[in-house]
Formats: sequence, structure tokens, C-alpha cells
Amino acid sequence: MKAIEFNTKIEDVSFINIPKTFQKEFIDSENKNVRVIVLVEEKEYQEERLFKSMTVDNFLKGYSESDSIYDQE
Repeated sequence: MKAIEFNTKIEDVSFINIPKTFQKEFIDSENKNVRVIVLVEEKEYQEERLFKSMTVDNFLKGYSESDSIYDQE
């Protein structure tokens, strides 16, 4: 994930869709300083996760019951 962070002032609380559970936090918050942090999932990150998942899946396909003699308990 890529993080984008900046400081700003809230000028219009209706500009961003805020979940109802958090809206009470913004009552009377106009013209107050805030720090905004946005996490953006990058395409490369998604591809890396997919590659790792595929690698594990393919590795485990080669595992058979006869290999269990090497498992330590």
C-alpha cells in the first residue's frame, strides 16, 4: 500500500462521504486543522500478492501423503 499524508483545514464536511459511525466526530469541525492519511493499494502490490498466492498453491500441489514422513511433530 502507498500512503499519502497531508495537513489541511476542513471547509465543507459534506465534501467527503464519511461513514455514519464517524460523522459525529466532525460536528463543528469546520475550519479546524486536520491530518489526512489515505492508503492506496498499488497495482504492483496487488500483483505481488497474487504471485505469492499462486506460488504457494503450486508448491502445495506437489506435496503428497508420502512426503509426510519428513514432517516433524
